[in-house]
Amino acid sequence: MRIPDVLVDSPAFRWLWASRVVSFTGDGVANLALVLLAADLYGPPGVSIMLLAQSLPRFLGPLAGAIVDRVEQRGLMLVCELGQAILVATIALATPPFAVTLALVAAMSALVALFAPAGRSAVPALVAPDQRLSANALLGLAFNLEVALGGLLGGALVAAVGVQAALLADAASFVGSALLLSRVPRLPPQPDARAEGLARAVAGGVAYARRDPLVRTLVLATVALVMLAGVDNVAIVFVARDVLGGGPGTFGLLVAVFGAGMIAASAVLALRRASADPMRLTVVGFAATGAGLVITGLARVLPVAAVGQAVGGAANGIENIAADTLIQERVPRHLLGRVFGLMNMGAQVGQVVALGLAAGMLAVMGPGTAMLVAGVATLGLSVVLALVLRRMVVTGGSPHPR
Repeated sequence: MRIPDVLVDSPAFRWLWASRVVSFTGDGVANLALVLLAADLYGPPGVSIMLLAQSLPRFLGPLAGAIVDRVEQRGLMLVCELGQAILVATIALATPPFAVTLALVAAMSALVALFAPAGRSAVPALVAPDQRLSANALLGLAFNLEVALGGLLGGALVAAVGVQAALLADAASFVGSALLLSRVPRLPPQPDARAEGLARAVAGGVAYARRDPLVRTLVLATVALVMLAGVDNVAIVFVARDVLGGGPGTFGLLVAVFGAGMIAASAVLALRRASADPMRLTVVGFAATGAGLVITGLARVLPVAAVGQAVGGAANGIENIAADTLIQERVPRHLLGRVFGLMNMGAQVGQVVALGLAAGMLAVMGPGTAMLVAGVATLGLSVVLALVLRRMVVTGGSPHPR
């Protein structure tokens, strides 16, 4: 298999990518172990509270992005990885009360919220402009391993040696990731990044996103896309059971196919020698997400539903990679952290809204129809996005590449 050019041409990015593979795989192990721990202690309410503890700190995206823009990013990423190692090791070794465990998990999630914009903002400093798409695809592939490989390893570890050992494996992955990150060169902030106080920097990032037509469009479109596509996360369980007449194995297969689609799209884009137009790919990702939802909503047999989920997974991978590349090309370097932080928060807002939307839609129209309606709405969203982006290009409303 051919090695992506960016891994050959940029040793610094190669170390960053390797650290992400190790860390994300460990995260997949820990996430599964923590959910099982919560389920054993308090059942479904415990799982919901655990997921809430993981989700809430991610609303701090604008603040996290402002911090990222003001500090040396490699050092920040090292602190985040080592901090998570200490926190998860504390959970494993001290076995604290559940309330304390939740607080430690929330602290880990806060460090993730800091790391995410730092890692994505580092790409332009480490790779050539024509290799950004490939680099983002490789980072997307690493993230997808959290679901695919991390979950598989987590289940095997918990079954073989228990939750505590699985959590310690995650702690070790953070240490390994930090060692790999230490090979990345220092990533100092841009010269004008500290020209204002932190509160003003946060406000400035929000003001930039509101003022810049491309960033404003991407943030709003991300909220809408996640809100609509998130219906799948709830409905697919009931499609597998009530529409297809399957059991847990059917549901697991559909989830695995979705993950395979994400991995396949990331791998294809990572191996591209020529950089594609990220604006066009963003629209393709939105449209393919809608198509995947429609196919799954119409499915009455497993193979058709699997095709829909594969299309949806590939679309998710394409959209994430393309949007990241578009932001890196069009947003000034000293604002990248804040813009990525806002994008992260927008996705989180969309996920929360999607949970309530999905519950209402399933109650009124059933799982298949709910996914069909969400898919048609997403296709409409992709048309609107295409028209808005096209207008920006025609009128010159989009910033020049940087």
